[in-house]
Amino acid sequence: MAKGESGFNTGSVEKKKYNFKPFAQGDYELKLLGETADVRKAAVTKKRPNPLPYVALAFEALGTGEDGGKNKRVYHNLFCSLNPDKNGVQMPARADQIKGLADALGSHPTLPSTMVNGVECINPLVVKKWLEKHDGEVMKGHVRIQKGTDEYPDPKNVISEFFEPEEEDEESEKGEEGEEDEEEAEEGEEEVDELEEEVKKPKSGKKPIEKAGKK
Repeated sequence: MAKGESGFNTGSVEKKKYNFKPFAQGDYELKLLGETADVRKAAVTKKRPNPLPYVALAFEALGTGEDGGKNKRVYHNLFCSLNPDKNGVQMPARADQIKGLADALGSHPTLPSTMVNGVECINPLVVKKWLEKHDGEVMKGHVRIQKGTDEYPDPKNVISEFFEPEEEDEESEKGEEGEEDEEEAEEGEEEVDELEEEVKKPKSGKKPIEKAGKK
């Protein structure tokens, strides 16, 4: 390399192996990174022939930066199916899912549903828009370490519960939050038709999503 030039010399640089180590489990302040919210679908497999959409997003776990480095991120999925599990519990109602997050944020809009492959689901595009509005907000939650699986062998950090704000905070913000929730609900109703049209667009020969009707 000529004198004065700079760059990345692949011959002399030392090769490093990436080895992600989960941070300690416990209660953390979690910063919602709304710009990371993304509507996704799992891959089709024999055990999962009709995967349903979900919303993937990331949180910054405050206080986890080491030696002046950046705080660690925790990646999380919000599932939208309204079908109850074997215990009669809908996935979005869990403490680590949409209901738990809504309580932690103090934001309770009405999220419309659609039909996906014959299953009623919360509209994932509306969830994405809702998360984007709360970008940068901080809440408390419990993070644990999950063991690896055959598909993903490395252990990872996962959020097992979102905590509601402390009582004194709730009282001081009660009036303001009520007004915001009403505005969010109205905006959600206005946007849902447009968003559902976007979800309905067929991709790669897949069947379009149909709007839920009354049974």
